[in-house]
Amino acid sequence: MGITFQPAEKERIVRNYRFGDLSATVLINLLESRVAGGADRSARILKKLLTRKYHRNLRYHTTGSKDSTVHYTVFLSNNQNGSNEKGYHLRLDANGIIFQITDNNGNDLGTIPGYVAPGSRENC
Repeated sequence: MGITFQPAEKERIVRNYRFGDLSATVLINLLESRVAGGADRSARILKKLLTRKYHRNLRYHTTGSKDSTVHYTVFLSNNQNGSNEKGYHLRLDANGIIFQITDNNGNDLGTIPGYVAPGSRENC
């Protein structure tokens, strides 16, 4: 299971790619084919961010992590020089499937806190 990218979205993501050892093409392929159902909403949000912001991508971050899962990190910025970057961590299981996407504070990307009513400002 994965998310679908239109050709124009792929082109924008590749064009916004700055640098890193995880290429934009590999990242797109990973999001298209290797996302667990529980991470689907997070992957769709990350897709929107990737089409609108500059990014650099790093692969295989396990050093310093609390568990031994493979982590890819995507850093997003509003400008090409990378100032004010925000990192998102893609956690992969032993089969290489993304099962969780979190921000640099450890919060799941795209989850709705239990105390927030559907449709409220915090939920949008």
